[in-house]
Amino acid sequence: AELSRFLKATHDVATTLAKVVELVISVEDRLGSLLFKDVLALHFSPARPRHDEVWTDHPVIVLLVGEIDRARQHGEAHPDVDPFCSAVFFLLGVYGVLSTTSSQEARDTMLRELVATAVRSLEVR
Repeated sequence: AELSRFLKATHDVATTLAKVVELVISVEDRLGSLLFKDVLALHFSPARPRHDEVWTDHPVIVLLVGEIDRARQHGEAHPDVDPFCSAVFFLLGVYGVLSTTSSQEARDTMLRELVATAVRSLEVR
């Protein structure tokens, strides 16, 4: 809901990706690091039931795909960008950094670089 509200205001892809990182970190803060990592481990476990594989059931993915597609349609992102793959790759990177990096300084640096790299990968050349 918070991401949806954010997207109603003026924004670009870079600020959207930074907002997604901020919101995912806020979930981690609310759950606590251990529970957050357990939830991610369950979600990415090869043993989990496969009944929830439809990405359209995940609101953050849906909103991020929509935002990347909007950017592509308005010439802010390369026309060959695949919005779904770009959104999922980015979110996997965020979850990976948060679940494997304990140093706050290293996390901040990696997440900042992840956003910058994602933005560069979407740019019109």
